[in-house]
Amino acid sequence: MRKQISLNGIWQLAEGQAAPSPTSFDKTAPVPGMVDMATPSLSHVGVESSERSHYWYRLEFATPHDAFQIATLRFRKTRYGMAAWLNGEPIGEQLYNFSFSEFSITEALNAPGNSNELLVRIGAHPTILPDHIVWGHDFEKIKYIPGIYDDVSLILSGAPRIENLQVAPDIDASSITVQTEIRAEDLATGPVDLNYEVAESGSGTVVASGTYKVSDTQKLATIEIPNFKTWSPESPFLYEIAVSSKGDSFNTRFGMRKFRFNPETGYAELNNQTYFLRGTNICMDRFNEDSQRGSKPWDKEWASRLLERIKEMNWNSFRFCLGFPPEFWYELCDEMGILVQDEYPIWYGAKAEDYPDALKGEHLAKEYAAWMRERWNHPCIVIWDAQNESVTEETGKAIRLVRDLDLSDRPWDNGYSPPDRETDPVETHPYVLQNFLGRDPHPRGPLFEFLTEKRIPDNGPSELFPSESGKRYPNPIQNNENVFFWITRGGQPTELTKWIFKRLYGEGEKSPDFYYKTYSYFFNRIITYWRCYRTSATVQEFAILSHSRELDEGGSYTSDHWGDLEKLEYHSHFENYCYSAFYPIGLLIDRWEDWHRSNTEVPITLKLINDRPQSWQGVIKYSLHKENAPQEEQFSSKSLSVEIPDRGTSEYSISMTAPTEEGAFVLVASFSDQDETIRQEYRFAVDDHQEEASFEAGESNEQYIHSEDESIMR
Repeated sequence: MRKQISLNGIWQLAEGQAAPSPTSFDKTAPVPGMVDMATPSLSHVGVESSERSHYWYRLEFATPHDAFQIATLRFRKTRYGMAAWLNGEPIGEQLYNFSFSEFSITEALNAPGNSNELLVRIGAHPTILPDHIVWGHDFEKIKYIPGIYDDVSLILSGAPRIENLQVAPDIDASSITVQTEIRAEDLATGPVDLNYEVAESGSGTVVASGTYKVSDTQKLATIEIPNFKTWSPESPFLYEIAVSSKGDSFNTRFGMRKFRFNPETGYAELNNQTYFLRGTNICMDRFNEDSQRGSKPWDKEWASRLLERIKEMNWNSFRFCLGFPPEFWYELCDEMGILVQDEYPIWYGAKAEDYPDALKGEHLAKEYAAWMRERWNHPCIVIWDAQNESVTEETGKAIRLVRDLDLSDRPWDNGYSPPDRETDPVETHPYVLQNFLGRDPHPRGPLFEFLTEKRIPDNGPSELFPSESGKRYPNPIQNNENVFFWITRGGQPTELTKWIFKRLYGEGEKSPDFYYKTYSYFFNRIITYWRCYRTSATVQEFAILSHSRELDEGGSYTSDHWGDLEKLEYHSHFENYCYSAFYPIGLLIDRWEDWHRSNTEVPITLKLINDRPQSWQGVIKYSLHKENAPQEEQFSSKSLSVEIPDRGTSEYSISMTAPTEEGAFVLVASFSDQDETIRQEYRFAVDDHQEEASFEAGESNEQYIHSEDESIMR
């Protein structure tokens, strides 16, 4: 039977050229990890340098005494381009940077008990790769750090060897479909008999067992799962299947779940029920260059806590954007119940001419197939994402070449390029605040122009890669990046948002508390607007994990929300505003002017949504008071009984009388639910001297835009 031996640990490391291999190794580095974790430290890591073109890893390990017929070396992920030698013999090469590689080493191993020398060479920078290989281009990164950044293991087995197993749940038929890939030479002598056992992952209770026969790698077996329990973020119930031949075995977990987008409703469905995706983004490759990263991506306790913090913010989903994590992150998402959109790290922007000519569909399809083969049994992965914010026909061609490989038939996202099927979503990034990089806001307020009426999320393929008819794509919409008002962990605007703050609040530098409170207020208002108007299947903010470079580190364009990254404590103000913005019961004060005349009656609409499968009744309290004054110093306070149908919306009309005195005021609406108080604020000024100026969108003001900013404007 199969035995898997971890080769993770401290390896020797040296830098040099592609050939010859180093004669001495003067450093060590953890595997998995990045070369910037070496001891003693290396210089110029992640950038091009004449000092070296490659890094070399070295490990000695003994051949086990276990009986085996087949020995395989498995690297889960390496970059940039790797080649390996065992005992002086080449055993293989893998140019892909985001998927696993396996090399047969049966003949190259020394006798049991004897030592083996493993050498692994990786590129020091992506420029060493052929042009048709994806390497994770990102306009906002400075460093591209190489390494063996996921698990390495030695796999011993007999024959027939099981190369791969795909499990596709069918909750409508109470069964799973299993595709078993047997080593080709083992099938040459005839069909292979396999035994299987399906058990509950937690209790070990066996729910199905039996045998089936495989005559080719495409042979499918159907196994009934009676009285199954579904997998969802609310109840992440897992099963495990063990399949064995007379000489090998293969185990994998799966969940009984079904996910699709319904083109008629425009929403997602999980287990045949409408399900609204609320969430965030994780930019792992940006985080890899962060000065505070350290060993955190490989620390299961830290990663688990981060995912817990995601769920604590009422998020049920996120997108792995611009880079993949170690594989155990997906296992944690399976266990904890988080829906994942898994995005292949391709980003070349909204101009078709910027997409590389060499990245053709036939090349991408091979990378996509390897990526899918690694991940397709994870119930957490519900959307394959071919690319981010790129305009090209090639990713669509690749989707069509590989999508039938996935027996679960997950939907595909295609970035800024056209959707492949009517059941695929379109991706939009409606960064309304981005407009103020180049012009002044509306006299009535920065959000008045954009959010006063119902708005369909834009900045997606309908605008950037229009259909031949010129009509908007009718597909379900993913609004999976928005707000555009980032603050660094140090409490300062980023290289992009400092220009917006200048537009809105003048030249003077403000305190970190001001920046983060202002950001959090806008965040809450914009997120709640998109959720309560129900114009998309997904509302996800950007981003819970990224890099955050202060000015002395080169600055960053985007950021994340951590005040203390080590303890995973959110920045001041953000937690409360975010928690309310994404609560399953949503409340929007649908009024957007920044000022009113004194003593005027202001009609206001309260929009409410309910993401739950049960109706909701409650009381909305709303009160008006001076900004920064104690809550009890109210001008008025009222309450309203409301009801929202399951997964539905409600709307109520109220009014307030603007105070007779000038100044800054806030209308607060709130409700209590399950011992939580959820609230939203509407801030405005009473100003009788404000001019009712007409508004015209002006030309871009170059004093607020650097040329480097223009290259990454979405």
